[in-house]
Amino acid sequence: MKTINSRFSLITALLAFPLACPATVFFNDTFVNGSTFTNAANAIPTSNSTSYQVSSSKTMTSTNGLPGFLKFGIASTTGGGIEVQALFTTNPVAMVLANNDFIRLTVVFTNEAGLLTAAGALGFGLYNSGGSAPIPGGALNNHALQSESTYVTGGVQNWQGYWGQVGFTNSDAARVLNRAAQNNADNRNQNLTSTGSGSQSYATPGPVIIGPSAPSNGVALTPGAVYT
Repeated sequence: MKTINSRFSLITALLAFPLACPATVFFNDTFVNGSTFTNAANAIPTSNSTSYQVSSSKTMTSTNGLPGFLKFGIASTTGGGIEVQALFTTNPVAMVLANNDFIRLTVVFTNEAGLLTAAGALGFGLYNSGGSAPIPGGALNNHALQSESTYVTGGVQNWQGYWGQVGFTNSDAARVLNRAAQNNADNRNQNLTSTGSGSQSYATPGPVIIGPSAPSNGVALTPGAVYT
């Protein structure tokens, strides 16, 4: 895995309804409305701002790009990962009609360096937090590992939901996986979007693939390009 360094410029979550009913946007963050990032305590989310906390197996090397961007990354590595976690509403989003109502997450990001330009994977997820916010203040920067002598509880440990993954190589099929509340007594209990690593990925229980995987020749991203 090369250097991972990405810059997010827009995150929008909306609840969509079937047929002619309009979609409702309940969170839209362009990172100019007071969002905080990793070195601050958790703030109460609003309709356009929240607190983003880092969970990383390596030291985060990039600097935050606020206002206007959310920037994070790690140095070149053959086995490391980093993710940001956030609450985007203070109340659960209710979906009433089974098989009809759905939540859509739209992310616009700039691949500054290393993201899917070599072996590795990219994931985005939506979860039921149960009202629990991520571990704040950068406490899991370089500490989201099984090997830590002490470990945290709470945070995203009991978040439950689903996430999508796409990989650089054709061995990493595009797929959707579940993420259940975690029981493992180590800092892997704070991981949300990783599979296949005994030292980093959530494991107790591990992910279950939802539906069939989509055969993929892999996705290669261009450094400096903007993607949605």
